[in-house]
Amino acid sequence: MQANQLWSGNDYAWAQHRPKSSFPMAAKRVRVVRVFQEKDRYYDERAKTYVQVNFVDDEGNLTLRDGKEIVKTVRARDITDHWQHYVDERDEITRKAKERQRIYEEQRAQEDARDQAIVDYLVKIGVPEDSISKGYGNFINISKEVIWEWMKAQSQAVDSR
Repeated sequence: MQANQLWSGNDYAWAQHRPKSSFPMAAKRVRVVRVFQEKDRYYDERAKTYVQVNFVDDEGNLTLRDGKEIVKTVRARDITDHWQHYVDERDEITRKAKERQRIYEEQRAQEDARDQAIVDYLVKIGVPEDSISKGYGNFINISKEVIWEWMKAQSQAVDSR
């Protein structure tokens, strides 16, 4: 967020060294105490914006260490969003990820059932089950020797009729 959008007393999401292009899933809840600018070194051209924050738990109570409030100075650029907006977006991302996982598991179960049906059919027509192995992706591997022996047995069965 921009420093002019930060107000003392409001809760925001903070993620240390947050990447600009991705959403920080593990941001902390902080309450702004004050916003200020300062130069780190005397020869810096521009001042950097910092924010003094208190850490807040999920219920909105200040986090204490040894009975004292935790006050930390952080970079303003590491403040991501208002806390409520952050929580809504995080919950939406989590919900979509769970939905994608559920769809993946359903597809995987269908593929496993299809693969097992293929293996069952191959066993039914006489291919030894221990010679069938599932390959990567859409492949089922059967060695040439097993297929050759199976073909000989099938041709002998046809010839004997």
